[in-house]
Amino acid sequence: MSTTTTAPVTQTAAQAKVVLGTVYNLNNHKKSVEIVYSTDRKGPPETNFIVAATLTYSGPEGQFKFEAPQIQSQDTPMGTLLSVVLITEPIGGNTNLSVFLPPIDFGNNDTEKFTTYMVKTKVIRYPLPETAGPGMTYDVESLSGVANEIVDQAASI
Repeated sequence: MSTTTTAPVTQTAAQAKVVLGTVYNLNNHKKSVEIVYSTDRKGPPETNFIVAATLTYSGPEGQFKFEAPQIQSQDTPMGTLLSVVLITEPIGGNTNLSVFLPPIDFGNNDTEKFTTYMVKTKVIRYPLPETAGPGMTYDVESLSGVANEIVDQAASI
């Protein structure tokens, strides 16, 4: 009679993917507008370190970098709406930039492509006395985007 001995099977629990943040890269079809938005990013879980959200814009109006307090974020039925003031003109009015970020499910991927829209709103200030007409004009443009999850590599191994 022969006996066969088998080594015990040990299984390690799969470590959960720890997402530290997301970076969105957007541009229009002419590549004349580029926007990069980084969500609040956490450091490794044991540090409680947080880097605030940033948005950079490069387009016909110039190059701008905005940090968390300057970026307005609002959840809407169309996704997250990000808004910043691109240009402040005391006499001519402000130019605001708004971008819709759709909800994204990354599944097993770290990268997802999407399309969305940006809206440039020009606030028109009229000289005194006020004149009739709309107080704002809107320029809507389609954007292509790539969202990248920032993953804690040490936790994912």
